[in-house]
Amino acid sequence: MSVRNAVTWTLMIASFAQYWEIEMCLELYHRMRCSALKPNDYTLTSLFSACIGTGVLGHGKNAHGQTIRMGFELYTHVANGIISMYSKKGFDIMELYACLVKEGHVCYSLMFQHGVQPAMDHYSCIVDLLGRCGLLDEALEFIQKMPISPNAAIWVSLLSSSRLHGNVRIGVHATDNLLFLEPGCTATFLQLVNLYASAGCWDKARL
Repeated sequence: MSVRNAVTWTLMIASFAQYWEIEMCLELYHRMRCSALKPNDYTLTSLFSACIGTGVLGHGKNAHGQTIRMGFELYTHVANGIISMYSKKGFDIMELYACLVKEGHVCYSLMFQHGVQPAMDHYSCIVDLLGRCGLLDEALEFIQKMPISPNAAIWVSLLSSSRLHGNVRIGVHATDNLLFLEPGCTATFLQLVNLYASAGCWDKARL
């Protein structure tokens, strides 16, 4: 490679991952780690993608462990990659979500122990993980206890999870807060209509 940086390494790994060439992906990943460059979240997501089609879960577990050590497991796209990998191997998806939520709580606590103040993205990741797992009341309580005011992305995440699990009560609460931040947002109204429809509240869905 004429230019060697995290992007070019990741692109090469992703290219081989498309054809499930796990050995080549691992070789490139090893070379990358031996260089002065550090893998990023997209590098690891590509590894998970390669592991899905190879039938070799051991490599995926190693990548999962490295993800935790690097602090990427809270990233939504990384968590999705981990879940996809394990679910294709027959693992129960709700158990996987529960494990990721536990890991998320541990990492969140460690940030405070090491004097690191979480940013909005960190809070958003926790809300997303809790919501996907169906822990909507816990997600709402987490939002209410945040030391900073939640942004629209956090309420969108909670609304999406409410629709996924058919929780109208929390979905309406998320909608109210979204409309306070973004009055008249058409996308929010559509999300609310879809929430009512998914919960069978057709009279409200027609509003």
